[in-house]
Amino acid sequence: AVIVATGTSPVKLPVPGGERDNVLLAVDVLDQKTVTPTGKIVVIGGGLIGVEAAVEYGIKPENQVAIVEMLPAIMRDCSDSDRIVYSQMIAEHGIETLTSARVVEITAEGVVVEYKGGRRTLPADYVLVAVGMRPQQALYDSLKEAGMEVVRVGDCVKPGKIYDAIHSGHLAGLRI
Repeated sequence: AVIVATGTSPVKLPVPGGERDNVLLAVDVLDQKTVTPTGKIVVIGGGLIGVEAAVEYGIKPENQVAIVEMLPAIMRDCSDSDRIVYSQMIAEHGIETLTSARVVEITAEGVVVEYKGGRRTLPADYVLVAVGMRPQQALYDSLKEAGMEVVRVGDCVKPGKIYDAIHSGHLAGLRI
């Protein structure tokens, strides 16, 4: 039997301008795999990764950070403790938060959003994209098609926390 724990990959933002050089994946920025953004930073996505990126760069006085979230609230799938701490840091450091806002386009000037019945452009030197993670299932699918006994664990089933990934791997090992 094979236990597959291939993790996730970030979802890219399918809007005009999403391929611009100043548009970076938030996970890559947090992992220091890209340039360090400075100046006016717009984070697209108000889940845990987006909020972590916003706070990481919003606490630096040389940066102005805004979070854009399509849903009516940020941090919907976060623990209460994360929500309390991050909300406090967002308020403390003046990180602007736009909820129920949809990104329409990314231009040289910034991020164009539909917000409160109109359009608004948020100036941006850098745009950090954190619109979700997608399970990586290619290895699982190919092994399954080859007729092998395969069990998926962790993020390749559903993106989550490290504890859940380790626990699901342990349980899979016990079952096999």
